[in-house]
Amino acid sequence: MVSSSARGIALLSGSGGTGRTTAALNISHTLAGQGAKVLLADMCFGWGGLISFAADPPTFEVLLDSDADPERIMTHATGGFDLLTSNPPEFLEPSVDDYKKFAWLISRLSLNYDFIVYDTPASGHPLSLLAAGMSRKVLLFIRPDAISFAASYRLLKSLNAEGINERVSTVFTFVKSAAHAASLKTRFDLVTAKFLGLRLASSGFIGVSEALRGEEFVTVTLDSNSIKTIENFSLDESLLLQNETVHGRHSRMHPGPSQ
Repeated sequence: MVSSSARGIALLSGSGGTGRTTAALNISHTLAGQGAKVLLADMCFGWGGLISFAADPPTFEVLLDSDADPERIMTHATGGFDLLTSNPPEFLEPSVDDYKKFAWLISRLSLNYDFIVYDTPASGHPLSLLAAGMSRKVLLFIRPDAISFAASYRLLKSLNAEGINERVSTVFTFVKSAAHAASLKTRFDLVTAKFLGLRLASSGFIGVSEALRGEEFVTVTLDSNSIKTIENFSLDESLLLQNETVHGRHSRMHPGPSQ
């Protein structure tokens, strides 16, 4: 795990289409709006929708060899946070040296931020596990369908094997109500308790919204409808700034649902 001054929040999912990227964008926007310095790290490196926020993104190679120079690699997004992304490499299969370079880069950059939010590839991609290892909070996004349940269980099994399970909490998406989310959580707990001997904490849910194209999220937007996707979130201790940071601050954020 990389030592850093920033609090890492990694958004993971066992399968695609869970609204993870939209949530990462809006969590970053919300934290920035509360006065925190936030870096949104695109662990998909341009293959997801976040690259649309970068006017002139660097290549993947330049990003890794940037010597942590923000002027070369960083985009300041309109949501009040910084974005770390790149033009998509031909294949998203970093070498061992690439992983080491990225971990070092994040370690250097983290000295300038209160939070780093990681938007990761779906499933147990090594980049997802790397982000989880660098984070104090891991949000596991799960849809109600059986495919997402099974994929999420497999991913959790990998996280458990790495000793990261204590930092993981669930976010159920595309749910009809709070009661529906609670029911899904109970079902997931039965499986994880039986086979892994653990029950995860909950960080809330994201409901189906007519305003969000029926049952689909509006990907990577910051309009009022998109921001509502995280209104039932509770990031708990992740919303608390450290008592002391390299910036000399002593402020705290109050935990609770993001608005």
